[in-house]
Amino acid sequence: MTYHSVMQESIDRELEDRDAHYTYFQYWRKLKAGDYDQDFVDAVFLNSWQKEPDIYDAYIFAQIQYAVASGMLIYTKIPAGSEPSEDANDYANNKKLESLPEPFSGSFMGGPRGPGDGHIKWKESLPFMNQYGKIVQEFQPGTATLEVGTTCSTTTAYHLAFKRRLARWPYGQDIIWLFFLIDNEFWTVSYD
Repeated sequence: MTYHSVMQESIDRELEDRDAHYTYFQYWRKLKAGDYDQDFVDAVFLNSWQKEPDIYDAYIFAQIQYAVASGMLIYTKIPAGSEPSEDANDYANNKKLESLPEPFSGSFMGGPRGPGDGHIKWKESLPFMNQYGKIVQEFQPGTATLEVGTTCSTTTAYHLAFKRRLARWPYGQDIIWLFFLIDNEFWTVSYD
């Protein structure tokens, strides 16, 4: 059983509740209508060009929006200088990652190799501030899995649930979104 199928079964159980179904249906409707900031949506999931958002995308997007609004999920934007190239072009994407600002560096190994297209690393502590300029979290030097281009919402959920961090470089964007899930109770995974 894959993580994607486990996540979908979990969401299906949640949607058996009529109120929950209605709530996530509204998210789905708004996603399809383009009512949310498209750059943020694409950072959470960017389906292949033919696939429209589904109820699973809506559920995960709603959960991520809630986590950001409540301070359980924080993120920063790293200027990449250019949009990513297609997955098959390892050389071009690695060349682009060479221009990341200090303290960041990156590596790309695209294609269907499992979860992740590479890594983003930082060699200094990263302070995260709230809207009042107060440092609320500081991350020691480390690494995050990099997902480039298209990705499904369950892949984003997988990285956040298991690794608690994710770097996203969606097609059409010249920034890399670096997400950190700082609440250890949110999205803990169970295979009941």
